Amino acid sequence: MAGVAYRNWRFPYYVFANYNRQYLEAKRESIRGEANYIRATNTIPIAGTRPVSLAEYNGQIAEDEKIFDEKIEECKQQEESSFKTVKVLEYVTFTLLTIGISMLVGLAWLNF
Repeated sequence: MAGVAYRNWRFPYYVFANYNRQYLEAKRESIRGEANYIRATNTIPIAGTRPVSLAEYNGQIAEDEKIFDEKIEECKQQEESSFKTVKVLEYVTFTLLTIGISMLVGLAWLNF
């Protein structure tokens, strides 16, 4: 029972890490698409009156992508760790459950 409780407590960490990883990857791709558009058209921002400085913008995008890559890697590590724990607990819990039920059947067999 303790293994099942721990597994049920640990499993949401895997789900949240997976969701965060997918969200960050999608957000990174969105930023890359926006960056490609700005590089191709040299657009003028809505709040400003002059074109975007591509050198500054490329530096900022590179910094943002580095941060996204670090966060995605962190999510992958948490996802792998949580999944390994859950996978091991599944087998341990199933094995212990099988042994416990077998012992109950054996006890019933002896008493009746």
